[in-house]
Amino acid sequence: MRALQLANFTTPLVLEDDEQLMAVLTGVEGLDANRIVALLDSPEVTESYERDRAEARTAAASATAGWVARQSSISEGPMR
Repeated sequence: MRALQLANFTTPLVLEDDEQLMAVLTGVEGLDANRIVALLDSPEVTESYERDRAEARTAAASATAGWVARQSSISEGPMR
């Protein structure tokens, strides 16, 4: 994670590009960069990403959900 953060904030690399991501990951000892990049588009990773994204975009289970509901109206989709 540290290598990704460092690359993201201190280099012009585009980490959505497989080759540029591979360049960062191969510098991490003990990491199978080829396997990680190969798994990025797998159905399991995509499903997990979509589930996490949906959870992060909702405030329904948060402590502030009640306050938000009282302070504003919901015009589209779930409360965020």
